[in-house]
Amino acid sequence: MLKRYLTVVTCGKENLDEVKITLSSFRKFKNESPRIMLILSNFRDFEIAELETEFPELNLSIYRVPAEGVYMAMNYALEQIHQGHVLFLNSGDLIASESALEALTWSCYPDRWGYGEAIISNEKFTFQKAYRFQPYVRPLHFLGLKYIPHSSTIVPIQLLRKCGQFDLHYPVAADQKILLQCALISEPIVLRKPVSIFRLGGISTRPPKDIVRDFRSICKELLPAWHFYNWPLLNPWKLILLVRKLKRASLGEKLDKGRAPNLN
Repeated sequence: MLKRYLTVVTCGKENLDEVKITLSSFRKFKNESPRIMLILSNFRDFEIAELETEFPELNLSIYRVPAEGVYMAMNYALEQIHQGHVLFLNSGDLIASESALEALTWSCYPDRWGYGEAIISNEKFTFQKAYRFQPYVRPLHFLGLKYIPHSSTIVPIQLLRKCGQFDLHYPVAADQKILLQCALISEPIVLRKPVSIFRLGGISTRPPKDIVRDFRSICKELLPAWHFYNWPLLNPWKLILLVRKLKRASLGEKLDKGRAPNLN
């Protein structure tokens, strides 16, 4: 039944092996998998044929687009979807639990949006740690101190249309901007179970300065009444940058020692 209500979108660029890793997680589903849409750039004809041959049971919807960035590819996907909910799953990432994905989908049906936990992993999956944003606290999100993992988030396509598209002016946090716009319209449902596994390399491992810059600009754009973003002496963004740098330093130390980081 998931196929009727949920579309999972995966974007890829010259990364056949990572797309296969993502698709493999749906083979473990006991029930019907959701509709799966692939938005692929710089893939050769034989690679497309290989995906269709290797995963025939998934009935893949494959679109080939120019390589113009992941958010441009995600915007293209939005134009192809006309009903139900959407989840964006990075190529190389996996669905952690069929039951959690189903629970989130039914909790959000017919017109709510929500997210679950995400399991943060290194590229070789040699350590993993749960990331949680529970309960949802809007100021923490707007300030960039916490973020919603888009790989564990489902949103009705009609709500995304109200928010527009992924804003290409934010190369680091366009996904967070559109989720913040959703949060200004309605509160998310929060599922206390892991929905996805995603590897370090997304917003959680971008330079702290870039993350804070994007969130500061997003906050100013969406909440112009929040005057503190321009206070010359008591500027919270400097403190937020310091906090992020300290968390990043701690993360790097744990990675060096081969221990799972705490990203909460």
